[in-house]
Amino acid sequence: MAEDSIREELGSMGRHSSIYFISAAMSRAVGFLMIPIYTHYLAPKSYGGMEMIEILSSAIAIFVAMGVVEALPRSYYEMKEQADKDRVVSTALLGLSVIGIPLVFSFLAVSGPISAAILADGGVKRCLQLAILSAWSYTISETISTYLRMTYQSRLFLVVSGITLIIAVLLNILFIVFLGYDILGFFLSQLITQGLMGLVLAVIILRRIGCHFSMKVLRRMVAFGFPLVFPQIALLLGFSSNRFFLRWNSGFTPAEALTLVGLFALGHKFGVLVNRFVNGPLNSFWSPRRLELIVRDSRGDREVVGRIATYAAMLSIFFSLILANSAESLIALFSDTQYQNAHIVVPLVAIAYVFLGLETHFKAGLLQKRKTSRDAMLSVVALAVILLWNYLLIPRFGLIAAAASNAAGFCVRLVIIYYISQKLFRIPFEIRRIFSMLVLALILYLFGQTIRLNSQYLTLIIRGAIAMLFPFILFAFNFYRPEEIRWGREGITRIFSLMRQRLSFVR
Repeated sequence: MAEDSIREELGSMGRHSSIYFISAAMSRAVGFLMIPIYTHYLAPKSYGGMEMIEILSSAIAIFVAMGVVEALPRSYYEMKEQADKDRVVSTALLGLSVIGIPLVFSFLAVSGPISAAILADGGVKRCLQLAILSAWSYTISETISTYLRMTYQSRLFLVVSGITLIIAVLLNILFIVFLGYDILGFFLSQLITQGLMGLVLAVIILRRIGCHFSMKVLRRMVAFGFPLVFPQIALLLGFSSNRFFLRWNSGFTPAEALTLVGLFALGHKFGVLVNRFVNGPLNSFWSPRRLELIVRDSRGDREVVGRIATYAAMLSIFFSLILANSAESLIALFSDTQYQNAHIVVPLVAIAYVFLGLETHFKAGLLQKRKTSRDAMLSVVALAVILLWNYLLIPRFGLIAAAASNAAGFCVRLVIIYYISQKLFRIPFEIRRIFSMLVLALILYLFGQTIRLNSQYLTLIIRGAIAMLFPFILFAFNFYRPEEIRWGREGITRIFSLMRQRLSFVR
């Protein structure tokens, strides 16, 4: 029974996540496709300044959202009637629109002092103001995206991502390359893209479900979600505090320090692909579905949740290994020579995102028992580890210490979350299998680093081939369960059958 349920969930997750993978690839392709342009038209100092402003706007977006986006699935699945579910979505959209107005104007009022203090440059005030407005529109867009995921409208999500990609790329090229707006062009294009798509989709969805507002529903969502605001900001500070320590505690001048931040930002842009292309697409479907299963808690549901966590970890670890082995050659091939040292950041950032992806699975017990306030307390511990690490080690080891702080802090947080969440709501996670995959990935990465040829292309190919051995070596060590091997054989047989059918049709 459990085996059939696991396979059924895998099939659903595969179908929807593949679409979300394409959507994520398109939505994040702007930053990745623009790397050659950014690294040629923006100096590392400007790139570092852009990174600092994005961090600030992300924190503002979390605060403006008040945890409503995270509370939306929980409130939605509690409702039995479709009309009540529509009221929850409408309340979230209208509520965030109203809540955001005074908060956004408050941040705009202090944008000048913030830009001068953080970047030692009051001239970027306009960039920060555009970023603050984008943060407001981003909360609306995230609410809409959550609604589309909850209702399994993955194809519409794909269409929206495609349109957003086209508009964003064109605006970035126009403002940065042709008009020479430097980083102002990036934030201007971001505001136009997010604001336009958020407004259009909000109108379409509200016309479909109706404009209904319930203060009771909004208070309930805020009560559930607001305790998550602090851990989210702590997570953001944990991932971004290394930039601030590089900026102020590295012993360099402001311009040199921002150059270090620029190098870190480029390396992070590669490492974050684990989240964008694996964790994000998988959780776009699986997070609301997992919550639905643990709230229902029928027979076999916990085993399904535990096994899916193993498969998600395998994908994120495998993808991280490929990135880590390929980063040095990719950055050398596609970036300006000023950015060459950015590759040392990638492996440690990637493994930090592996830990973050596992956390979304391990914290199921906290969500099921509505113990979100404990998440805030756990964040304090992880943040303390990261801040202490950054303070002690960044002045001595620079970029490596900055990248390693994320992995260290979130590893500590992951262990504590697993322990507490299992006490509240036990799920049979396969810890030994996950740990064995991490060890194997580390061995293959270290082996790949011994390969260094005169040609970056050949180095890239060989290191990539070493990373691709990962699933086969797991097979050699009897990692896979019998039913998993059977599923794999059946899947391969089905693929070859489809290929033969298409070839025969062509003939």
